[in-house]
Formats: sequence, structure tokens, C-alpha cells
Amino acid sequence: MKKILSVLLSAALLLTGIAFVPEVSYAAQKPSDWYHTGAECTSNAAAASTIDYIQAKYPTGSVYKGSGECWGWTEKICNMLAAKRSTKSYSGLKFNKKNLIAKCKGVKAGTHLRVSDGKTTNGYSGHSICLLKVTKDTVSWTDANVGGIYNGIRHKTASIDTFLMQYPFKYINFITKNLSYKAQSSEPLLAIKRADDGKGTLYWAKSSATSKYKVYRATSKNGKYKLVKTTTGSNYTDAKAPLGKKYYYKVKALKKNGSKTDSDKKSFTARLRAPEILGYSTNNSQGRIELSWTSVKGADKYKVYRYKYREKDKKWTFKYLATTKSTTYKDKSATNPKDAYCYEVVAVYAKNTKGNSPRSISYDFCHCNLAAPAITAFHDETANTLTISWNKVPYAKGYSVNAYPYWIDLPGYLTKTSYTFNLADLTPGETYEFWVNAYESKNDYDSYWGQSSMESNVVSFTVPGEAAPDDGGYDYWL
Repeated sequence: MKKILSVLLSAALLLTGIAFVPEVSYAAQKPSDWYHTGAECTSNAAAASTIDYIQAKYPTGSVYKGSGECWGWTEKICNMLAAKRSTKSYSGLKFNKKNLIAKCKGVKAGTHLRVSDGKTTNGYSGHSICLLKVTKDTVSWTDANVGGIYNGIRHKTASIDTFLMQYPFKYINFITKNLSYKAQSSEPLLAIKRADDGKGTLYWAKSSATSKYKVYRATSKNGKYKLVKTTTGSNYTDAKAPLGKKYYYKVKALKKNGSKTDSDKKSFTARLRAPEILGYSTNNSQGRIELSWTSVKGADKYKVYRYKYREKDKKWTFKYLATTKSTTYKDKSATNPKDAYCYEVVAVYAKNTKGNSPRSISYDFCHCNLAAPAITAFHDETANTLTISWNKVPYAKGYSVNAYPYWIDLPGYLTKTSYTFNLADLTPGETYEFWVNAYESKNDYDSYWGQSSMESNVVSFTVPGEAAPDDGGYDYWL
């Protein structure tokens, strides 16, 4: 019967233009921007759900708005996890791999590690870290005041060696260990994170006093809430929410003693997943930046935006560039190799633009290249010369003339836009190919990694006269 209802529901949704997506639980999955889940840090289900809730509510890169900076953030998280704590202070204990493993291996999530350059604790120097898991090989942790952002939050898992490199401090001042986990309030602490597919995943901190949770959804904050899921877990992804539709959610905890408590209400709008910019190329005759990005399922087209840093006046400008159905875009208006360009792409959902994706992560500091010269050849029979000429390339300071076969004498770096060969210096009956590169400066010409254009078009020329007979010998370089 369930299978028949599922087929009928799928057909109905297709007729109304809404794609049916089966219900998805993210309990065993890790979002792409998380280094760890709570379950990877602890086997305690309530503590694991609290860690997931914290990452969803306070993601990496967000800002802690409380007091105390790194100390305040660490204590906040430790207090959410720890029921009982015990502090051991140290004087002159070196902050190194051996001591970190000896003192912290196997600690419970929610342990406060304080390090500094001083042998004793000083509240105005050093750094506080909330340890979530420590093994002989890796550390999982969270802290604030990182990444050059005041009170910037980070959640991370890394090798112990990488962890130690992050914090060039000399000593461990104290370790406040979490001795037992806290049973969370029966009122669910609710946070909503955008899943990798653009849908909303609800996370809440579990309580050992709760038997199950009911997830409700409404179209307005104070409207009628409809039950969408009953679970014993600590998260739920609303895979059926149509793109661009704003919903309000709440979670009801059903306690083992029969009482019920509701979370606060939070809104979320499902949107397309943001594209990922794969990179760019200037491998075209105009030297233009050609951007490429991943295809987004459900997207009808894409909008391209650009930040430009103008080297001349040291200023940034921002503009919308174009809308395209392709997953590539050539920026023909980026012409100066000295300027820097940063791009963002939005996936567009034509049925409801509120379902458009967030902007992609900015792809920074792209540089266009010089355009390739266009060359022509003129044979002056009277003077017995061949002149190679080309157009002046914008932003180019010089050019090089190239030829095949390679043993012909070439002029090197040129600032003019033509060069004349005396045909008496070339081999009669030999066919030569000529092309030109443009350079932004002489330094680029002298450097193997210099900024040069693509090769120009190739012109061929056969020197008048009879070719020398083949003597049947072997060239020494073969």
C-alpha cells in the first residue's frame, strides 16, 4: 500500500511541476563544509547532537558576538557540553606533540586547552581552544579569533602536527577537562543549515530525557503547523520543500514522562545549490578570461558577477556581467592584464527566483592575457626581402618573431610592429613558417614564465630558388 501511495504522490507532484524527492536524513552524512560531525567526536548521542547544532548555528567563518574572545567562545562551548569539569594548571609544560598526547589523548568533547608564550596563565596573551577529540594522530576542535577575523569562529579536524603548526605557542597553561556530559534542556535548541543540495537541514541538541521529536512546518510564523517528521534522531532535511518557498519550522520534544516542549520557530527558504567555479583559462586569441563552473541540478541558467580591482586607481568595482545557459563565460570586457578580476556565479531557478542559489564562493585574482597579434607577410621581389607585419596589441610593450625551421636567425625582442628578412640569408626552396608573440614588458620576454600572448596566426613562405640536392647524409642532431 505504501508503494502505491508513493507512486501516486510522485505522479501528482510531476503533474503540478514539482519534482518529487524522497525524504533524506542527514544523520549519517557530513556537510561538505564540515571537518567533522558530532558522532565523529563522541559516541554520546546527546553530546554529538550538541556539536552538530553548534556547527549549524555558528558555522566556520561566522563571528562570535559574546564577550571574552577566544576564551569566551571556548567556555561557551565547554559549558554546553560539560556537566562536571576539573582543571589542572601547569607551569613551564612545553606545548608539543608529546605533551599534547600525554595530557589530552581521549579527553571528552568540551575540554578547554589554554596555551601561551608565558609559563603561567595570562588572560591577555595566549589562546583558548575547545577540544572535541584527541587521538594519537588527530585533533578535532573549535576556537575563535582565527583567520584574521576578530572573534571569527572555526571548527576543524587535522593531524596533530598540523594542529601544532596552527598555534606557535610555547607552553600549556592549563587543561580544564570535561568529566561528564550535560543533559540538554528538554526544549530543543534549533538551528537550520543549508544542505549541499540547497535544502534546509534542521539540527537540534538532544536531551536524554526525551523519547522522540516531532518536526512541524508552516507557511507563516504564527500559522498552522503541519507535522512532517517524527524521529528519535537530532536532525531532519526537508527534501520536499519546493525551491523559493519560505517555511517556518519548529521541533516538539516528547519527554519520557509524557510532557512536551517546543523549540523556538525558525524560517528557511530552499534554494538551488551554489555553483562551484572550477577555474579559468586565457587560452584564446583575445587573451580573455574564460570562466567555467559546475552544473547545478534544477538550474535554468546562470548569472555571472564580477569584482574588478583597477590597478591605476587602486579601487574595486562590482557589476553584473551576463546571464547564460552555459557553464562557461568569456569576459570580453576584461582587457587590462594589470587589473585583477574576481567572479561569482548564481544558479537561476526560473519558476521562482527566490529559489536562486546563493552566490558561489568568489574566484579571486584572475588576470586576462594579451591578445594575439594578427600577422601578414609581404614579399618584395626587387629588394629580395620578406617583411612580417602585425597590428599593435593593446598593453603590449614588445614582440618576438618566431620561425620554423628553428635555425633561422631571429631578431629577439622588438618594440616595432614589423621585421624584414633578407632572403639571401635564407635557404632557397625551403618553406618557412612565421608567427609572433606579444609581451607586456621586456621582463616578460626575458622570463620563461612571462606574460605573453598566444601565438599569432602562422604565415608560410617558400624562398624562391632551387633547393639543394639531398646528399643522403644524416643531420648531426638526429
